[in-house]
Amino acid sequence: MTSWIKRLVFPVAAIAMFAMVSSARADTVTYSTSGGFTAAGSDSVDIFGVLHNAVGNMDLSFAGTAATTSDPLTATFQTLGNFTMHTNVPSSGSPASFNSGDTFTLTLTQLLPPGLSSQTSTATITGSVQFVSSPVPNSNSGTVILHFTQNPVYITALNGLTYSYLLHDVNMNFTSGRPSLVGGTLSADISVVPLPATAGTGLAMMLCLGGLRIVRNRRSQVSAA
Repeated sequence: MTSWIKRLVFPVAAIAMFAMVSSARADTVTYSTSGGFTAAGSDSVDIFGVLHNAVGNMDLSFAGTAATTSDPLTATFQTLGNFTMHTNVPSSGSPASFNSGDTFTLTLTQLLPPGLSSQTSTATITGSVQFVSSPVPNSNSGTVILHFTQNPVYITALNGLTYSYLLHDVNMNFTSGRPSLVGGTLSADISVVPLPATAGTGLAMMLCLGGLRIVRNRRSQVSAA
């Protein structure tokens, strides 16, 4: 193989290898979560992090996830933890509800690939605890909703890639008149934020310019000979 061909082939191979390595680095992401509530008004939170409504007939708790690995290329509705709601709501009497100011804060820690520092490896996402009563007259039933507006959140890792976590709202329905245990899963779509289209164009332009320069130099050498 002549030297000028080698000079053209090697940059092409290097760029191809870089693209493959970048793709491989985006294969998996490992994270863990924890969370807690902040009560408003007459609602309260006990030492175990359980949110209680004012009339004492509804409790809401959260359990985070240990280290979990997902593929961001296909990671939709990945579990970030689970809510559990205990209700013992009478058919009549004091209405069951949470105060409008109650909030839930999720702490998301990306373990692999790690963030640029210990601070950037962790993101906090705050959501509101909302209550929607049943449209049925004189009913003490309804839906508790965990709603997230700070969405999505991003973590930039040491490998240069930025990971996006788009959280889904959680709805938990309950019926009055009997004790019940209701569960709700907190999930998110995890993805790698794509590079701007100009990044790929830039690589192609660099390759073309490099190739043209090599060919031009080769022609100059031939003419000089």
